[in-house]
Amino acid sequence: MIRTTLAAGLLVAGTATALAQAPPIQLPSTIAVTAYDVGSGGYNQVVAIGNALRQRLNVSLRALPGRNDIARQVPLRDGRAQFGYLGVASYFSQEGVYEYGASREWGPQDIRLVLLNNSDQLLTIITARDANIRTLADLRGKRVAWVAGAPSLNGNITALMAFANLSWNDVQRVDFGGYGASMTGLINGQVDAAFASTIAGPVYQLAASPRGVHYPPVPHNDTEGWARIRAKAPFYIPGIGKEGAEITPDRPVEGATYPYPILSTYAATDEALVYNFVRAHLAFYDDYKAAAPGNVGWALER
Repeated sequence: MIRTTLAAGLLVAGTATALAQAPPIQLPSTIAVTAYDVGSGGYNQVVAIGNALRQRLNVSLRALPGRNDIARQVPLRDGRAQFGYLGVASYFSQEGVYEYGASREWGPQDIRLVLLNNSDQLLTIITARDANIRTLADLRGKRVAWVAGAPSLNGNITALMAFANLSWNDVQRVDFGGYGASMTGLINGQVDAAFASTIAGPVYQLAASPRGVHYPPVPHNDTEGWARIRAKAPFYIPGIGKEGAEITPDRPVEGATYPYPILSTYAATDEALVYNFVRAHLAFYDDYKAAAPGNVGWALER
């Protein structure tokens, strides 16, 4: 129901200008949303979008940061938040796999994707330059972060290591309680590699630290390597990173990616709320597009 109405609305509106005009966008004064930890790429975008909605509509986004995938989705499942700026764990929860299939309180979730961010970032394995991990094959024997309750992070590392015919048996697994802790561990020298977006705040901190940052490439012409990635993570696509710490359009990185954040909600969410919230993202895009890395991915043409 939500998906049909959204598609029809976008076809009628056609452009962001039309979306901002008739009928007026109507939203409650406060909307609760979830995102990753403070400083993550998704959280920074929520802050930017929230500022735009406050200025335009006097609407406040109450952002609930979660240290892992489960923590981000619990408020949605329990009705304490209406939307989540999620990652690919939204897909895992729909399928009821990984942590979502491990207990009766989860199982397959009736979740809906309502808007994708397709930016110029990569979602990939981030390494410290001083660890001398030039390629994914160089991860062998290195310390790699594992985040409790975060199947998207751990599953993606698993898939990317498979590109180089590696598994967790070939690396030193170091456990962390949350995404933020894993990135702090990378900056502080507790691990050599972790999973993140190239636009995440901690990645910029890593780049500015004595350790430095490096992105092991995922060559697009390695068809066998890509087949191994997709056997474990079919949502991955080849991407050219043009945004992130020490990445520019003139200094791109050949890698792997998928849409992030994935604006999601549950099927029971009020249809008018979903429709107007999506319209607001598109109608006021110009207000927030330059306010945080990766915001270009919310543009209507993307």
